[in-house]
Amino acid sequence: MSGHRANVLVVDDQEVIRDTLQTALDDEGFTVETAANGQEALEILGRWKPCVVLLDLMMPVMDGWAFCAEQQRAGDKTPVVLLSAAGGLDKEAKRLCAAGFVAKPFDIDHVISAIEGVC
Repeated sequence: MSGHRANVLVVDDQEVIRDTLQTALDDEGFTVETAANGQEALEILGRWKPCVVLLDLMMPVMDGWAFCAEQQRAGDKTPVVLLSAAGGLDKEAKRLCAAGFVAKPFDIDHVISAIEGVC
């Protein structure tokens, strides 16, 4: 795939997941930034505007729930797609007002579909 599709912020504490998603999404024409936790993600949102945030829930420093609360408090309206191994993602997505969710382990096609659903 060539050409720019959308800006995507990947937030996950596992480096292998960040790297895997960055490589796969880059190959599909997305521009990707990564963060290891919610605090890093908020800092990135202060200087860069993605179309969507792919967000893990369980992370050190600032988890996904705290990130969503801070994002809403700051008035940032960037859509969030949960990317987590946590159970009950459909309920968490509704509770956090997320645009969707993808369960881990994930298929990259499902991730791309989730991104395309909001971008």
